[in-house]
Amino acid sequence: MSGILLIGEDDFLLETRAAVLRPTAAEVVCTNVSSAISLLEHRAFDLVILCHSIPDHLCQTLTEVIRQNWPSTRILLVSAVRHWEQDACSEGVDVCAPDPERLIERTIELLGRRTVSSVRSLAGGASERHAADR
Repeated sequence: MSGILLIGEDDFLLETRAAVLRPTAAEVVCTNVSSAISLLEHRAFDLVILCHSIPDHLCQTLTEVIRQNWPSTRILLVSAVRHWEQDACSEGVDVCAPDPERLIERTIELLGRRTVSSVRSLAGGASERHAADR
């Protein structure tokens, strides 16, 4: 099972985002900035999602620490600012709008999974080929 670490300073927002991410079928763990590194030291996460409630300088520091110590962990910054305007964004950090649908979509992409709608049925494809042969 994939693991997602949600880091932010607004407990209600973190819990809401965790609920939004349930359809990803990943285990979601919520934490604040001060506890994040100790959690990462004890458990590998596939994806770290940084909330817009984290101040820019802390976001940058967390990103650098994660990149150095856990290079295979993907990082997603949830931001209301468009990614080309994002100052705290560094190379290797994906940026996503706080829109729940976009957050789910981007999380699934970063975890390397397909959405249900992107998977075509083998049965449907086979019957279409047979119909074309007739």
